[in-house]
Amino acid sequence: MPNPASTAPTTAGSLSNQRPAAARSPVLSDYLLLGSLALALLIVDDPYVPDLQYVPSMRHLPLMLALLSILLASVGDWLRPARARLTSRGWPVVKLAFPLVVLALWILCGSTYAHVSEGIKNTFLNTGTYMMLTLLAARFIVLSDARDRVLVLAARTLAVSAAYMIVRMLAEQLWTGGRYHELEFMVVPVAVYFALSPAFSGSWKRLLVLFFLAGGVVFCKNTGFIVMGITLVYLWWADWRFQLRKPRLLYRVIFGGTVAATLVLCATVMFGQTIARHLILPDGNPGYRVRAYDKAIARFEASPVWGDLFAASSTSRFVAYDIDQGGANGELPTHSDVLDFAANGGLIGLGLLTWAYVRVGRLSLRTVLSVRGTGARRSDAEAAAHMFACMSVAGIAVYAFNPIMLQPDKALLLWMNLGLLLGLGLHRAARQRLNLEPSR
Repeated sequence: MPNPASTAPTTAGSLSNQRPAAARSPVLSDYLLLGSLALALLIVDDPYVPDLQYVPSMRHLPLMLALLSILLASVGDWLRPARARLTSRGWPVVKLAFPLVVLALWILCGSTYAHVSEGIKNTFLNTGTYMMLTLLAARFIVLSDARDRVLVLAARTLAVSAAYMIVRMLAEQLWTGGRYHELEFMVVPVAVYFALSPAFSGSWKRLLVLFFLAGGVVFCKNTGFIVMGITLVYLWWADWRFQLRKPRLLYRVIFGGTVAATLVLCATVMFGQTIARHLILPDGNPGYRVRAYDKAIARFEASPVWGDLFAASSTSRFVAYDIDQGGANGELPTHSDVLDFAANGGLIGLGLLTWAYVRVGRLSLRTVLSVRGTGARRSDAEAAAHMFACMSVAGIAVYAFNPIMLQPDKALLLWMNLGLLLGLGLHRAARQRLNLEPSR
């Protein structure tokens, strides 16, 4: 919890005299939030126990840790002197992300009605519950005295997890076939952090960027290539286009060509195994997807404004042919969260989701993700924020073709990224209103 004795009043004068947030050490509440992130990553990495994500006692444990950390941070804020409390900053979080609040509450109400009144077991309760984590994570970052350090530690925790998945997938693609899926948005964009972080330089920086970009190839999934493309475009927008304006342009171009050639080589090697199984690109099971997507589109066309009000089942029985889904008994999700929003929320649901992303994106661009010219330096926390932004964009591409939001561990990772980015943006916006330099 924040230390009430060492916290100065939150005024323009006192803020300028406080130590930089990056110099403060994390406390219990900070470590609990990081622990919830690490536990969610452990569940999806699944290094020891097969199908750890299906163990009932583990499904929502990361969320419980995250809620406990936010509770402790809020209690710590109430223990501050009255003039130093940041409690009032909870309202800007809700105000800026209110489309997401409305959408989450709508989903929770519709899913509760479906479960209680209609007896539907597979509802969208997970979707609405974990969506609210965006606001809680943002509030936590606003309250934390060590927010910059927390963001950096979160980025490096994600990097360790992503590196493990890439190495394991590389080994398994060569011998037994791929293991991980629907996690492309948590692996490839880690390259953004290492490309922009001032803590890494020289050959190590280039090797790490190349390593995580190659993760898009190692997945051997269509979404992996899409996310790799998104990451490359993001890196070009945020950094590479400025690097090419510097001296030694030829050296930069040669390095870029080497990166591209290496990725092509990796793809060739990986697809030496994949071609034998899929003939060419991963097929993505189009036979099932086309039928599932057609059903969702038909539901949207039947009620295009508000859909089924999220009061329907999140799965449907698939009877065209048998699919081995580990005992799902033919009850399968649509495999597209976007189409689920269209079928169950209509244009209103899609509009609220899009509006929420636009509002968070505009704030972040103005306060944290501002494009820097040649010679500009970012802090380590800003590099982490860029990574969270790229992960959030890549997450849209992944959940457009997969049911990410129905799975607790992956939904937590998806929405916590956006929440951490939103929290830092709100903190920087508050400091900018006081005409102060952003904390480093």
